Amino acid sequence: MLNRIPKDVDYYRFTDARKSIQGDILLKHCHRLVDSIFLDEESECQSISVNLDFGIDEFGHRFMSGKISTNVNLECQRCMQLMVFPINLEVAIAFIREGDEEAEDAINGIYEPYFINDKTEPFTLFEYIEDELLLALPLIAKHEEACLNLSNYNDKIEEGFEQQMEEKVSPFDVLKQLKQ
Repeated sequence: MLNRIPKDVDYYRFTDARKSIQGDILLKHCHRLVDSIFLDEESECQSISVNLDFGIDEFGHRFMSGKISTNVNLECQRCMQLMVFPINLEVAIAFIREGDEEAEDAINGIYEPYFINDKTEPFTLFEYIEDELLLALPLIAKHEEACLNLSNYNDKIEEGFEQQMEEKVSPFDVLKQLKQ
């Protein structure tokens, strides 16, 4: 078992040896992910927990499965405050050669296909993990519960609307004054 996360993996050798990888990656090392989240000095030390197993199943498919989890800071698009968004992913992919339609059909529903050119092509594990995390981010980040600042804002809007209705001046009041 590896306790550090390699950037590139020889998937063929790892699946043959049925290796496991456990460890953490600092969020700041995932540059594309950092562009999509709020990362300050305090959250720079946050990490991504990775636990992956490589192997060959009973049908001869080379696979990788496991868990990827972290918490990221996002800006709520309703109240513009920071919020913690937990990401817990279960991944299961099968390494399939480009154009091998039989293998692609055989894994349907069990694994996601990961297409490769040949068995010497390295599997960029960091890039895969970052891609999965990016896909797990919400399109519009917002608190699950009602935002506190937003409910106060809505109350103020309703009060202002009620005051406007009470003070509403009729346009015909001007005509009444001209008539007198």
